[in-house]
Amino acid sequence: MNRTLLPLAVSLVLAGCTAASDRMAGAGAGELASTLAGRVAGAPVDCVNVQSASGSFRAIGGALLFNEGRRLYRSDPVDGCPFLANDPIVIVETYGGRICRNDRFRTVGRGTSIPSGYCRFGAFTPYDRPR
Repeated sequence: MNRTLLPLAVSLVLAGCTAASDRMAGAGAGELASTLAGRVAGAPVDCVNVQSASGSFRAIGGALLFNEGRRLYRSDPVDGCPFLANDPIVIVETYGGRICRNDRFRTVGRGTSIPSGYCRFGAFTPYDRPR
């Protein structure tokens, strides 16, 4: 490939990846909205206690949801995370029973065994059902 065409080819490939990622996040946005429907967002917190949690992290629409009984926490990864598309399994290593903002996580695609690169949790916004 000629040197003048290489930057153009790289730009086109990156633009295609970004567009596909945006489409996948958009498709999950409706599911995310319906999952959080009827819940009220609280003030974001830096850490969540995962020892007493009944669920695990689930990726929906580019965000991570964590179920803690009646409360859901939403974390939008710092700088986004391209590995959250296609309903991956979220891999989280915990130390001390808490997950905090800027802690790292990875994903693995269903039916595969090679984990992704690392992404970082953003703040955790609690969502509760009104009483």
